[in-house]
Amino acid sequence: MNRRDFVRAASIGCLSRVFGGPLAWGRSRDAGRRLNVLLVMMDQHHHAIMGCAGNSVVKTPNLDRLARQGVRFTNAVCATPYCSPTRAALATGRWPHSTGIVVNCKPPAPALKSDKDTTEGMLSAAGYATEQIGKWHLGTKSDLQCYRNSLSVHDRKTAHRDMLRRRGFKAAPPRAGEKFIEKAGVYATDWNYRAWERYHAAQGGKAKGQDLMAIGRQAVPAELEFWGRLADDGVAWLASNRNRNFMLTWSASPPHALWIAPDPWYSMYDPAEVPAPKTLADPAPQAYAKSGPAKKGKYLGEKGFREMIRCYYAQVSMIDAYIGRLLDALDETGLSENTLVIYLSDHGDMQGSHGGMLGKSVPAFYEEIVRVPMIMRLPGVIEAGKVVNAHANSVDLLPTSARNSLTWPVIRPKGSTWRAIRSTPNRKQTCAKS
Repeated sequence: MNRRDFVRAASIGCLSRVFGGPLAWGRSRDAGRRLNVLLVMMDQHHHAIMGCAGNSVVKTPNLDRLARQGVRFTNAVCATPYCSPTRAALATGRWPHSTGIVVNCKPPAPALKSDKDTTEGMLSAAGYATEQIGKWHLGTKSDLQCYRNSLSVHDRKTAHRDMLRRRGFKAAPPRAGEKFIEKAGVYATDWNYRAWERYHAAQGGKAKGQDLMAIGRQAVPAELEFWGRLADDGVAWLASNRNRNFMLTWSASPPHALWIAPDPWYSMYDPAEVPAPKTLADPAPQAYAKSGPAKKGKYLGEKGFREMIRCYYAQVSMIDAYIGRLLDALDETGLSENTLVIYLSDHGDMQGSHGGMLGKSVPAFYEEIVRVPMIMRLPGVIEAGKVVNAHANSVDLLPTSARNSLTWPVIRPKGSTWRAIRSTPNRKQTCAKS
């Protein structure tokens, strides 16, 4: 047995103990009936910014609902704190050095070209309907046979922009104390607008990439918000595939730059009440001190970071509301009892810690960006309200979703650190603070 086969076998064994193995499916489900899979992701969601993780400020009723009805992992980590490598690890069950995707996918970096040995490919080959809606970040999605007819997020965004133009959408005037950053479509507070001006002036107007300094209230209202439209797409897809087995991956870019959010979520939070970065005043790490994000952080200061975190919380609550639509759709179509729901993030967010580190900031393995939220729900099989402190990783998702869904044979190695999650009625959740 080579190293890859050993790691995969160990992962399958560990996760079979989590779910009780194939016999657990047979005891709680009709013979021969396979599971559906709904995989929901945010991008850059900090592990502690959920109500069920002990955060008393952020409002995440739907993630809290999932945690009450399923299991929450307190020590889940990503394969690496970059989008593409971790997303490839999620799909293939392989580490980045094995997939060859070690940085974010853009030419000439390699991309995921084949769905062979991916969760989606395995399920599609077994007759499942497969779809991915939202952020992909693994190259050209249609290169995979299981997604050959799937729209890219670029195509969806183009259609959304066309819809806004057809409706003649124009941003309303800013409110008192706000200034409009037209290119980003954001109303910034006076403080953040001046920080944005100073930073761009210092760059001579030649700043490249995402405008991480554009922070504030989104000009596009909630009813026309892009990710809300993709939630509608997800609901429609679930309804149209209710009579066959499926795997749907619904992947949101927020909470990610640009840190902007529409009302009502933007006004849900007061910058004075969100937690300030605990280690903002610490000396910046030498490898980070001269980076672009470090320079942005200096212009923001604590007041600017509080506004950024306010918008980050607003984005989390916004996507949480859209996740609620997907969960409601499962309930309304009678699919909840036979659908494994998995929620996680590809990596975390620095939240201004360690000397004002912004976003992902720098190649590093700080806990803030490596540790991620992870919740799973399967009624009647996963014990409701369970909290597991054992280690979990992105590479474990393939054996969880593909092999358990198809009830394939399971290898059970000795010495596994994962605890079995058995179905125990009427047991209350205990949410440990992270």
